[in-house]
Amino acid sequence: MGSGSSKTRVLPFSHSQHTVSGADFYWACRNDNLQAAKNIYPHLTYEQLNEVQPNGSTALHDACARNHIHVVKFLLEIGCSRTTLNSQHQTAYEIASPAIRELFKRPTSERFVQHYAGGLIKNNSFNNAKDDELETPDDWVTGRTSDYSTYEAQFMLALGQSNSVFKNIVKKRLERNHNEELLKLFNKSISPIHGDYKNAKSLLEKFFQKLGVRHLITLYTMETSFYENLKDEADALTAILYLNLHELRNRSFTGRSYRGATMNQSDLDAYRWASQKKESWRTHILETRILQSTSTEKSVALGFLGGQHGSDRFSVLIEFEFPDHSPTAINLSKLSEQLPCLSQYEDENEVLVLPFTLFTLRDFKENDTDADYRIILQHYPTPKRSLRKAASESDYFFI
Repeated sequence: MGSGSSKTRVLPFSHSQHTVSGADFYWACRNDNLQAAKNIYPHLTYEQLNEVQPNGSTALHDACARNHIHVVKFLLEIGCSRTTLNSQHQTAYEIASPAIRELFKRPTSERFVQHYAGGLIKNNSFNNAKDDELETPDDWVTGRTSDYSTYEAQFMLALGQSNSVFKNIVKKRLERNHNEELLKLFNKSISPIHGDYKNAKSLLEKFFQKLGVRHLITLYTMETSFYENLKDEADALTAILYLNLHELRNRSFTGRSYRGATMNQSDLDAYRWASQKKESWRTHILETRILQSTSTEKSVALGFLGGQHGSDRFSVLIEFEFPDHSPTAINLSKLSEQLPCLSQYEDENEVLVLPFTLFTLRDFKENDTDADYRIILQHYPTPKRSLRKAASESDYFFI
């Protein structure tokens, strides 16, 4: 990590003929020469900013290791890669002191909290209805009265896990259109003057170069309008993640994760609906419809949840239980040297829950110690069907 004896490298900036390099930038950062780093930065490519030097470190690694707080802040502001590994398979965050790690935290955001808009239920006139009169939810989550009716979830999972020739046909049909839509969303969301533009563009290009869908997940975790716009335009990214789900199979999550929410009574009724059982053999199932960032740390969800929400809105802590490995709950944390952290914000310990993941309601608690309500959802395994059979019964394939 470049922790040996300090060396000083003379940088001849007074000579206009001198062509600066990634090594010059690295040495300026290593030596805590902030002004020199700022002078060099405009003349480098994004790849040069993040070069791993012969000693195994990047500029960000060494600035963190040496507690150069102002240099680290600058490097993060210009979007230097947080996920690049040094020769010891560590990110810069992993070798940073507690004080430096504070600089890596996400600014105030709604990443781990959902502010519902009162639209979870088709007919919102049943706010005071009895439980057996509650309407079926159909927005952020969709209600299913049996696992047989989860056609779209079955199709998406089959799409992700199938190795058939039919999948290759489906993939070619979907991939071209969704890649184009993803590029349009990117161009609309992230301006070239944004501090993270070069990093984001590099990640998108790596995916288009077929270097792995993991680069799209890292792009998703960045604090840009790309994430914000996904709330309404998630179809392309969702389809791409499912088409490449096999790449993420070693990240399937088991355990418990958390997400915050603010809801009104109508929103809460969507979850109360899931507790209804008109017949003993029938299970009410909730099918997610959005990409949901959750955390294995309850404190992360509560931290983003915030304080007061008004007399007609309630704070809600949603707890997701995955008794077995779920292929549609993706663990973004570092799992091994071969499976490094995919998130830009390592301290968040994120688990990404994909749309079309199924849950049953295990508990619904009022006046919880952490929030006004606590909703506990347990993962319900999606019934497995062949891709061809699932496609014939799902509307999604024909959209």
